[in-house]
Amino acid sequence: MKLYQVLSILAVVSVALAAGCSKGTTEQAAPAAGVAAASDEGFVAIDSSLLEKVKYDGAAQTLTVVFDSGETYVYAGVPQAIYDGLMAAPSKGSFFEASIKDAFQFEKK
Repeated sequence: MKLYQVLSILAVVSVALAAGCSKGTTEQAAPAAGVAAASDEGFVAIDSSLLEKVKYDGAAQTLTVVFDSGETYVYAGVPQAIYDGLMAAPSKGSFFEASIKDAFQFEKK
C-alpha cells in the first residue's frame, strides 16, 4: 500500500470516528449529504457525476459500485471506515478516485 493510500485511510478513519462510528460496525451508515434515497437490492443512490449507486457488505467487506456509465465493479477488502468516508465525502467521485479506485482489488461484473 502506498503512503498516500495509508494517509487517505487514516483521514477517513478520523472522519468516521468523529462522526460517531464504532469499530466493527457492519451496518450501513445513514445517507448523508449528497446521497439520494435507497434504491433497488440494497443499493444506495449517489449524487455524483461518476457514481450512480453503491452497496456495501460489511461482513464480506465488499463494495459494489455502479458507475453512471452502467458498468458495475465489486471491490474486495474495503473496510467499513472507507465506506463511511465515501458516504460522508462532499465529492463522492473524488473520494472514490483517491481512496478506492487503485487501493483495492476489483472485479468487473
